[in-house]
Amino acid sequence: MNTYLLLWNPTDPDAWNSYERDRTQALSGKMVRGGWSTGNNKSMPVGSRIFMVRQYEDRGIIASGQTTGKVYRDEHWKDRDREANFVHARWNVILSPEQVLPIDALKESIPSVYWSWLPASGRRVQDDDAKRLEALWKGHLAQLGVSTSLEGHTLRFD
Repeated sequence: MNTYLLLWNPTDPDAWNSYERDRTQALSGKMVRGGWSTGNNKSMPVGSRIFMVRQYEDRGIIASGQTTGKVYRDEHWKDRDREANFVHARWNVILSPEQVLPIDALKESIPSVYWSWLPASGRRVQDDDAKRLEALWKGHLAQLGVSTSLEGHTLRFD
């Protein structure tokens, strides 16, 4: 499965300003729809696996989901005078900052990904690394008692 890393800077008030509401919705078992910047990546197949990496503080993976549409161009999320690449997504898990899968664990388990500095959203994870990442994520969620089931949710690919 195609797997990608998206980045979130929680120190920027304009980035994911619906985070608390979305996290509450995900905790109640509902899928969360939204768009996210893919950086320079212009091609993510519909149905790709995505992981949100929290940057700067409490670094680590904080959410997971799937893309529900192709990459599209729209007004940049910060600089309204230019455009950026985005993808529609559905998030099935959104954790609190205290629950992130920490960068140190990612570095140890998947050293071929340079976790210390991820320059932009939209980085593809190689297949072998993606399998390790998925297993690490599922184990982390199991330790937290968080369900990863997508049963009962029909993903609509726009």
